[in-house]
Amino acid sequence: MPVRRSIRGWPVPRAAGRAVFTRWRRAGARHLRVACAARAALGLLTGCGGVDPEANNGEVEGGYDVTLRWTPHGIPHVTAKDWGSLGFGVAYVAAPDSLCTLARAVLTARGAQARFLGPDEGRRDSDVLQRALLTPAVVAQAQRGQPQEVDALTRGWVAGYNRYLKDHPPDRRPADCKGAAWVRPIDADDAPRLALASALEAALGQVAGGAGAAILAASPPAPARGTAAVASVATPAIPGTVAAPVQDVHARRLPGGNAIAFGRDATADRRGLLLANPHHPWDGAGRMHAMHLTIPGVLDSMGAAPLTGTLVQVGFNRDVAWTHTASTSRRSTLHALQLLPGKPTHYRWGSTARALEQRTVTIDVLGSDGKVAPHRQVVWMSHLGPVVADAELPWTAGQAWVLRDATLLAARGAHTWLRLNTARSTADVLAALRTGQGMTWATTVAADRRGDTLFADIGLRPNVDYAFLVRCGLPTVSHWRAQRVLALHAAPACERPLDEAAA
Repeated sequence: MPVRRSIRGWPVPRAAGRAVFTRWRRAGARHLRVACAARAALGLLTGCGGVDPEANNGEVEGGYDVTLRWTPHGIPHVTAKDWGSLGFGVAYVAAPDSLCTLARAVLTARGAQARFLGPDEGRRDSDVLQRALLTPAVVAQAQRGQPQEVDALTRGWVAGYNRYLKDHPPDRRPADCKGAAWVRPIDADDAPRLALASALEAALGQVAGGAGAAILAASPPAPARGTAAVASVATPAIPGTVAAPVQDVHARRLPGGNAIAFGRDATADRRGLLLANPHHPWDGAGRMHAMHLTIPGVLDSMGAAPLTGTLVQVGFNRDVAWTHTASTSRRSTLHALQLLPGKPTHYRWGSTARALEQRTVTIDVLGSDGKVAPHRQVVWMSHLGPVVADAELPWTAGQAWVLRDATLLAARGAHTWLRLNTARSTADVLAALRTGQGMTWATTVAADRRGDTLFADIGLRPNVDYAFLVRCGLPTVSHWRAQRVLALHAAPACERPLDEAAA
């Protein structure tokens, strides 16, 4: 079929004002079916946004059955037979706009940026943190206990991404990654790893300037000769206040948004009305990607999600609409470890002693000479979380600080998105937040066709009340890196309690 360059520079069929369907069939096989509704605009054609229907119809490995259709303005519509096929289609429609961005997100989550792109611009440090915190055991744990629908969805997503790479070999990819060795097929571990990497970025970003640098800088002091005195945990040798002004990191570093939900008393037809105004970046893996998702009789939702998302994250279905804004709740706490005399890598825990884990990370780094060399770095871990250290929170002979974040290794958000996409009321939205892990960084605003509205700030966070603070808080430490923090004693009696109603 003759083709013409689209606005994005990808080939699309020469067809205006009509839908183009092409199919490839063979007995006993399920298929990918691509449709493109294109229209003329300023002498150029828009529509498929990177998919050539004539070239991309064929048998889909794995038994997936999905129809992809792009309507005017490049909105993808994914109609699938089952959850696995839906995941396949979602990955396939995200790739035309942002293949290079998706590939970079995978590279980041794998901790392999420096191997292909060099150590600059924080890539080496990012790789060390990803490898140190997102270990194979953590990734495996994230995959356990997920609903069958989520497992099928993520497996399909991996297959859809890989199929797009197969259909678009290196010489047919965008200029930013054309022929790049780092654009590679992904495996089953990459989907949960992407979710974990996103949670990690949000968790470490809660501290102004990022806590990642403090994790990498943590190094025990040289043991002093003789018996070292144990510093008092109640009076840490750091400033109690910081001269720099307190800043709201959520407004600077994390995605945010505005939302207004109108209930039955505020609308003419007494149905709910929702205005969603998410504030996400215009580039990178966090950029919102519009899509319409359908599994006949099971799911029919429309809206947007980050490029690595497998389901609509801000959107609506027939009965309910939902969106998110930045939550100001603190997800992390600092804990002061009391170290053993003469042993700065061992700490007291009640009547026992524990050793810090010395986690050695080795990554490959591309040098300016074009050669790859190993880089080794140690990250120190306690059972509460990673050790942090800087000028404000020094690691002394008697005391070290650890960062414990409730969302640091949260990867069960897909369960929440699944329940939101299939919700039928604001009550269902509330149940979705309570059943899964809620939101790792956001509040939720929703409205339904019955005229009910909802505002909820439900998610993983420290379960700390006033009585707990009186018993376990360290009032002398109120700020770190120009931001308010919650500092606690590190002791069994000061473990953050679990709420019986919390998943």
